[in-house]
Amino acid sequence: MAILGIAAVVERGSLYPKSISSLAFPDLVLKVFPPAFTSFVFAAVVVGSIVPASIMALASANLLTRNLYLEYINKGAPQQRQAFLSRILVFVVIVAALAFSLVPAASGDIIYLQTMGGAFILQTLPAVYMALFTDKLNKYAVGLGWAAGMVLTVVMLFQVHLVTSLYGPLGDIYIGIFALVVNLGVVGLGQAIAFAMGGQAKPQGNIDNRELVPQE
Repeated sequence: MAILGIAAVVERGSLYPKSISSLAFPDLVLKVFPPAFTSFVFAAVVVGSIVPASIMALASANLLTRNLYLEYINKGAPQQRQAFLSRILVFVVIVAALAFSLVPAASGDIIYLQTMGGAFILQTLPAVYMALFTDKLNKYAVGLGWAAGMVLTVVMLFQVHLVTSLYGPLGDIYIGIFALVVNLGVVGLGQAIAFAMGGQAKPQGNIDNRELVPQE
């Protein structure tokens, strides 16, 4: 996929229409390969998109049901009602996604939504990934680092008008990487301040040896 992306960039001078980035790969296939293979590739793209689309629709519906409806609207909703609502939301999500992808004004930059989402997901690295290897991270330092990374990501995305995830003024650096560096810097600074103030988090799982001494 990376090689195909590079090829699409190389051929961007002949791509039509140039403003719709989601058509870069189909247009590349259409221009390079013979008609028989082109039809096969397009059919494979359609079939291949059904599986992840259905999984994401189910996941989105379940998230809305459990994290929004069950948490804030009806905390005592029975399982049958939750299942019924999830089925309705699956249909709503699919229709909304299909409508969004078919509107030229939205589909022109739809490919950037994934790279933008990746920029946001990267900001959870200290809290999720690093926490797998150590339990000494200060929660306030991690929280401040995450907030700094998220705010910086949003600001930089708005500065490029939400049409790309590369930041031109810094040499087209990926916004997620730059924000992650700032995120890690804030976490490191917070850890140093917490350590200096004696507020280092106590490692979890430590057992007081006195609890193992049998009582007489």
